[in-house]
Amino acid sequence: MVDSIQTWDSCVSAIIYGGDAVQAQKRFEAWCRRTPEGENPVETEIKKVVAAQFVDQLLAESGGQPLDWPQISRQIDDALQTIALDDFEQGYWVDIN
Repeated sequence: MVDSIQTWDSCVSAIIYGGDAVQAQKRFEAWCRRTPEGENPVETEIKKVVAAQFVDQLLAESGGQPLDWPQISRQIDDALQTIALDDFEQGYWVDIN
């Protein structure tokens, strides 16, 4: 098999917890540059990062409650481990570009 050069653009949406915007961007860029095991090294060029800050508390009738983003992340990871994903499942798809 002959190696060939391939290029493609993609857009990734994610919620990244980093404490502050600089840390969050560093974590996101490190995640984007990961190379999957067993594959040839790939070069990743990050052209643009757009950030939107989340509120740091849940607003309720009884007042604000602080959000524990690390705990929320753990709960989501646990939930995703138990859900069987089907990429061909019927649903609604949107092209955000």
